[in-house]
Amino acid sequence: MIFIPIIGVLFILFLLILFKIRGDKEKRLNKELFEKEKQKNFSEAIRIVEQLIHLRPRFAAYYVDLARIQEKNGNLKESIKIFQKMLEENISSSLITKEKIIENIVRLSLILKDYEYAFKNAWVLWKINSKNVTALTALGRLFASQGQLDKAGEFLFEAIKYEPDNPESRFFLGLCLLDRGDSKNAVVHLEKAYELKNNDKNIIFFLAALYIHVGRKERGLELLSKIGESINSVPQKILNVGILKQGMPSFNLEMLKSSVSDKKIKIRNVDELLGLSKEDLYGVIKKIITKLGLTIKEELKEESKDVFSEINFLCYDKNNSIVLFSFIK
Repeated sequence: MIFIPIIGVLFILFLLILFKIRGDKEKRLNKELFEKEKQKNFSEAIRIVEQLIHLRPRFAAYYVDLARIQEKNGNLKESIKIFQKMLEENISSSLITKEKIIENIVRLSLILKDYEYAFKNAWVLWKINSKNVTALTALGRLFASQGQLDKAGEFLFEAIKYEPDNPESRFFLGLCLLDRGDSKNAVVHLEKAYELKNNDKNIIFFLAALYIHVGRKERGLELLSKIGESINSVPQKILNVGILKQGMPSFNLEMLKSSVSDKKIKIRNVDELLGLSKEDLYGVIKKIITKLGLTIKEELKEESKDVFSEINFLCYDKNNSIVLFSFIK
């Protein structure tokens, strides 16, 4: 009669001891983890978190710790895999929700420039919460990269409505407005982005370029010097980047007021190209020609013309037809 209750009590005592041992081990490992992170010994920190996950395989916080440390260690792809595993195995909590997990996947994918995967997850995120600023900003970038600037603006304006002090949303809205030719409002949002994050080189560079574009050359040069750039790098860098590939504004040919007809292409000057040396100007023009899918055959030179007033190239198009390309100041 007494034997059965004693067995039950012993079993409960055994479980309590087991939980105590596990709890003590967990505390010890967490303490070690803190020390290894402090020492920036990330390989050891990763090993410790993996032990913690083995102790508590459904505890979401440890997976986030592992993803965070992998990111600090430069293993962004591994970090994404961890968040993917959390989604696949439905590992979450009241604080670490599915929404937060996907936010991290979008953020890391954008850093890795895996735009297709980032935008795919941004759509999922937006469907979960249409007010999510990470999703709205990423989708704004997506539409801008496709040339759908009005649609991009809608998402980016929504983003700053819900989070006015988000520097990334302000930055990309500024670039979107710049691509739409709205320099006045582009300045407003890039200035706000700079106010919120005044050590970001991308924000500084494009704000400086925009200041130069709108005639505030002195302030633009001041900002460029802050990041070790010069005025000569502005047109070429704007041409080289591109919102789809790097998350920056494309060198929009409409901004150059281009017109194509009868195998003649005329491009008129814009403020960004004023004041360049002959060598730098030629470099930018040749990049525009390449962007149009043309191959230079020869430059047409006329002694009577000032080279800075009009520059003409004979080019081949993709069908090997001759095209006249003119740059008119």
